[in-house]
Amino acid sequence: MAKKSIAKKRRKRNRKKWVVTPQAPLCALGEVLRVREVFQPLHDTVSIPQKTVVYRPTDKLVFVVLGMLSGAETVSEIQSKVRPDCGLLAAFGYPSCADASVIQQTLDASTQATVASLESALAEVRLKQGRGHRVSSEGQEATHVDIDVSPLPIGKHAEGSKKGYIAKRQNTYTRQLARWVCGDTQEIFSQELYAGDTRSDAVFKPMLGKLETVLTLDTASKRSRVRLRFDAGFGTDANINYALWRGYQLIGKMYASRRIQKLVATVEEWVSVPTRKGIKGREAGWVKQPHRYARRTVQVAVRTPKKDGTWSYAVLVSTDTTAALGDLVLEYDRRSGAPESSFSQDYQALSLRKYRKAGFIAQQVLL
Repeated sequence: MAKKSIAKKRRKRNRKKWVVTPQAPLCALGEVLRVREVFQPLHDTVSIPQKTVVYRPTDKLVFVVLGMLSGAETVSEIQSKVRPDCGLLAAFGYPSCADASVIQQTLDASTQATVASLESALAEVRLKQGRGHRVSSEGQEATHVDIDVSPLPIGKHAEGSKKGYIAKRQNTYTRQLARWVCGDTQEIFSQELYAGDTRSDAVFKPMLGKLETVLTLDTASKRSRVRLRFDAGFGTDANINYALWRGYQLIGKMYASRRIQKLVATVEEWVSVPTRKGIKGREAGWVKQPHRYARRTVQVAVRTPKKDGTWSYAVLVSTDTTAALGDLVLEYDRRSGAPESSFSQDYQALSLRKYRKAGFIAQQVLL
């Protein structure tokens, strides 16, 4: 007897495809950014002299951002971190990712016009998507803005590579990254890349011009609502007088070491002042014969004990003529947190020091 053939019922397969990704929180962020069209100003404004084959040149810049956010420490690691992650790419509206070598070519094809257009696009993104930090001419407290410079080590033969100062690392080839940071929110207002042998005092005036453009400080009344904070490397007479002529408020350290000794000698009374860093024995006193600048200032001498029993001296210059002695010292101490934290977070979380390009303009685009 022949066996009856029993038709097997085909099970309906679930045709819904599930995509596995290790970047679920980043995918949620990508969905928000895509809906709000955060990257649209880049596509509309940024110009890179490169033809579009599969991806626009600005799409490759977005892939670099995805690489930084997903943990890629170099551009080449985008090949293994971003390109296989279909879920992450789909969250940002891309079916696939460009090859890392193609992204490198796009960065190398950038020009100075690309950097300028990219800065304009980022300013538009801040204005539309961020809180839009604005400085009005009246009715608000002064905005504290801190400036600092940090080295970016680079190979000997790269553009702009010079021997510059790096703590505990002598004869190292580097570039210098200057940055304006909001002291209260750590928002980066502007930044610029310089050659490795550029001194801090040389970048103050051009960086102040960039700050005025970003914050639209087009009147003296607006500039008077900004309080600049800087260390001794920026505190030359030319820089301080320039800021005072422009109408800014400021508090910073004086640069000239010989003058500091003369000013310290005029202090009649030293008073113990608290410190945020746990340094014991620090004292401060009013300078009775202050150095003359373009506008009236008050000057405070600060001395800190060394291990060998001697003192380390510094002089603070401030336009706030009504503040107490201890308040001025603590106000300057608050500067030490914002710029350093901003650089440290970018170097550690985004591996910014490892994103290196031999071309100076390509490095600016990465930054």
